[in-house]
Amino acid sequence: MWRGPVIVYPEDLTTPEAHPSMPLQARELYEEARATFPVSRRAAAALARACLESLLRDIEPANKSKRLDEMLASMKTRLGDDLWQLLTALRVVGNDVLHGDRDDLVLLLLDGEADVLIEPLFGAINTIVDKEIAQPARTQALYDLIPQAKRQAAEAKAIKADSAPLSEE
Repeated sequence: MWRGPVIVYPEDLTTPEAHPSMPLQARELYEEARATFPVSRRAAAALARACLESLLRDIEPANKSKRLDEMLASMKTRLGDDLWQLLTALRVVGNDVLHGDRDDLVLLLLDGEADVLIEPLFGAINTIVDKEIAQPARTQALYDLIPQAKRQAAEAKAIKADSAPLSEE
């Protein structure tokens, strides 16, 4: 549907699609955030934050009772600095838009270009899905192709190497 020279339905979604390996509940929140973005950046940010929280609970079952900031803090080393910083920005933006805080980051979200803030934040959610779900699944599938006897031999060597005392020089 067009309104003058502008297409109004379906919306032109510029944010990346959900990673195919994203868990269902997180995917539903992600797609809702993505669909909402052209209409309400504030709602999209809050939904993307909810998606991140759901995703981290799926990735790390020990996170079930933790707050999002605690989950992110406990995963900082595992995620790496760049991804952790993007996800922290997503958490802060999602929180601040709900609470009416209008700091520079929120103003950039509400008034800036979509590709400056929102697209990298959506991309960060897909990156964590790839890093924490898809890549380990691909690795395991490949590892499972190694004959069992050869896997067992390699694992025994790895255990022996891990338990060997460090030599002093």
